[in-house]
Amino acid sequence: MTSNGSSMPGGVVAGCNFLSLPRELRDLVYRTLLVSSRPSKSTFGKGSGIHLSILRSCRSVHDEAKETLYGTIHKVTMISGIDRLLYGKISTVVPPICALLQLRHVHLELTFSSVNRGECEVGIVNAGRWKDILLPFGLALLRGRCISSLEIALLNTNQRKVGAKRIRSDQMLAEVRELLLLFAYLPRIVTITIVGFDTLEYAIMFEDLRADCAGAEIPVEDWATKALLL
Repeated sequence: MTSNGSSMPGGVVAGCNFLSLPRELRDLVYRTLLVSSRPSKSTFGKGSGIHLSILRSCRSVHDEAKETLYGTIHKVTMISGIDRLLYGKISTVVPPICALLQLRHVHLELTFSSVNRGECEVGIVNAGRWKDILLPFGLALLRGRCISSLEIALLNTNQRKVGAKRIRSDQMLAEVRELLLLFAYLPRIVTITIVGFDTLEYAIMFEDLRADCAGAEIPVEDWATKALLL
């Protein structure tokens, strides 16, 4: 309140020092603003429910608030579709690189469509574009070295009911392997789990990849990829 007992426009109280509040109360404010209350929504992008403007208030608040922001489990969804893959439009729910460098816990949902021939899955629709989209995402996590837990949910829009017979071609398995390969280079101290519908064989595949790749140097063949690693 002002000296005459009135409040300033917009409900802001004059002379109130946010940093003078107990840290427990400040953390409550940070959680309210920076932790999404919508578990079905991605953390970043339109409709996420988080408000990042508090990070720009001052350095002290920024340093405190980022502990809440980056220490929370963040959901990232990537959904295949003609508008997002064929024309190179990557969904805005993907965190910016500056955030990926500092995120500690990520739940990544990859919802793709498979090409079916009867009971056989012969490939992933736009598999090459999926790999291109995941490349900067995975490299940022590697470069940031902050990630401690990553859950990858492989969701196939063409999967059938539990118990339905399904044969996956060698091409299908190879394409899933390519999607998971980059994350296999994350060090062993990072907890990585594969979940989703009928993903046991993918989980086994990924464990084999980690046994060969975890902590190793990523083979890079082009300067664009090398630049992302610097």
